[in-house]
Amino acid sequence: MIEDADFYYKNKQYVKAAKLYEALAKAVTSKTQEILLYRKAIDAYRELGSTDDEVRCLLTLCSLFNGLSKIGYLLECWRAYIKAIERHKYETGFEWKGEENNLSEDYSEVIEDYLNEATKTLNIILEIPNVDSNKLLEILSEDCANRENEGGWAANECWKSIQEAWKNNRERNLLKEDET
Repeated sequence: MIEDADFYYKNKQYVKAAKLYEALAKAVTSKTQEILLYRKAIDAYRELGSTDDEVRCLLTLCSLFNGLSKIGYLLECWRAYIKAIERHKYETGFEWKGEENNLSEDYSEVIEDYLNEATKTLNIILEIPNVDSNKLLEILSEDCANRENEGGWAANECWKSIQEAWKNNRERNLLKEDET
């Protein structure tokens, strides 16, 4: 069955491939195989531009890990949400296409939803014990700076998600101090 999923993927039948990889991942008993199959499902969902499915698989992988690996998968979730904002702006934006009106009625709402999910993901990372927040900030800042340098798609939202998460983290830390 893995061969069938690989065949679908190679032939750009990403929906079939992703669903089959994911079904296989749920059925195997080997953790290594499960991880490999979920990674393949994530790649197929990414090719489709299916952020929700991609993130769902990434979160499933997160549940299999602790520590740095878990943080790595959560960072991938954050990047997927920022990429979704970029994709939505590109596909439905109007200014750059010379249109007078937006091409999507829910343009701002979709962007705000993805931004909120990106921020929530960073909040989860910052709540993990012993996270090096300075190193995390360095990684995130590099991602946002690269977005700015590559044309700016979703760069503002990238920075905003970081600012919001750090603000939430400071508030959480202040509440913890007040409790003690």
